[in-house]
Amino acid sequence: MIESGFSDGPQTLPKNLTVLSNEVILGATQPSLDGLLESAPGIDARQRGPFGAQTDLSLRGGTFEQVALWVDGIRWSAPHTAHHLLNLPIDPEDLQQVQVVRGGGGSLGSGGMTGGVVLQAGPGTENGTAVSAEGGSYGWNRLRVRRDWGQNKFRHRVSASRASTSGYQDNTDLQMNRVRYSGRVQNDWGTLNMSLGHLSSAFGAQDFYTANFPQQFEKVGLWQGQLTWKQTAGDWTYEAGVHHRNHRDRFELFREGEGYYTGNASGQLASETGPVPSWYQGANLHRSSTTGARGSARRTTAAGESLISVDVRREGVLSNRLGVTEFGRDGDSTYTLGDRRTNLDLAAGHLVQWGRFTARGLAAWNVNSAADQPRFIPEAALTLRIDQSGNALWPLLPRDAPFGCLPIPICTTQSAVRKAVKTCSPKKRNTLNSDTGSPQT
Repeated sequence: MIESGFSDGPQTLPKNLTVLSNEVILGATQPSLDGLLESAPGIDARQRGPFGAQTDLSLRGGTFEQVALWVDGIRWSAPHTAHHLLNLPIDPEDLQQVQVVRGGGGSLGSGGMTGGVVLQAGPGTENGTAVSAEGGSYGWNRLRVRRDWGQNKFRHRVSASRASTSGYQDNTDLQMNRVRYSGRVQNDWGTLNMSLGHLSSAFGAQDFYTANFPQQFEKVGLWQGQLTWKQTAGDWTYEAGVHHRNHRDRFELFREGEGYYTGNASGQLASETGPVPSWYQGANLHRSSTTGARGSARRTTAAGESLISVDVRREGVLSNRLGVTEFGRDGDSTYTLGDRRTNLDLAAGHLVQWGRFTARGLAAWNVNSAADQPRFIPEAALTLRIDQSGNALWPLLPRDAPFGCLPIPICTTQSAVRKAVKTCSPKKRNTLNSDTGSPQT
């Protein structure tokens, strides 16, 4: 299910959707999420560095700031910069499903989104242990271990990996570590899904942001945890979740260390090619955090499905370069600047299905403490599900529709037309099955 709040499946979504199953994911040759997403049509994954060191996603001409990311029912954000949105403690082998959604709307987030990526990475369904080791050119090596255990109603997974490479040229090296726990508890009071993960990565950022100063370096670290709950009671389905993300980043425009830039006798950074420019004040240091909660309620009746939802996030950044002194850390000589904001998303909508037709409307409001005023983000769609065999518009209406013999659509198949002429009568409802044939237009 795409994270729109409604319970309908991919066949009725008013957006272009690509679903990568677990079989497709395991068969991919790329050991990284960015390489996996690059295989999906219509998505531009701008990769910087190997094995997903840093990736910017773009959908339908949007920027990397306009792609929503959902992980196991929680929408994640990177308040410092969306360059770090895909810094995740998830190995691609731990993904059960990936959905790539092309097309924005209030269902994906706070408006302005050109699409989204939805990841499902919960615990496995079978007990077992998996260990793998890789090696290759340019010092590439990767070691990974995963353990699944538990019973049907109580499942656990722990996975850890370590990857490194010396790089195909100077300053393209990488060291990355991931560890993650995910669990699921099912009981009479609902289903709980939980996860806690850590990522640490350090890599040579050769020409990442500018070719004028090529020997750049970046080091990032992440702790990320979430807890979601879901319960169905009669006509109602309730969902709730809480999450926290803590991210740190050190960026050196002039890489420090042996073989690069080191302090000279006067305390200034210098390399074999000379000292750094006088305007350079050292590495950029940033710490960002996101704490949030979301909840929704859906009611399904004969009149369709109604939805209300709320999502609130508190985001903050501490830095030695960005922000204002008001939000800096007191008594800290490094993180003297900072910024904060609170983001609130409210939505209410209704969905109706009739045969292959699906109509939906969603009214969404976004309130951001950093914005001048609230934003209203309406969404409406009418979709027609195409028959999987290619018979595009037959039958348009439900088979139990209160009509005698339905008219033959403009676009159907020759065999369907012959069958309709032969079997149709005023006393018999149309019960044609989908079959194949050459389209008659």
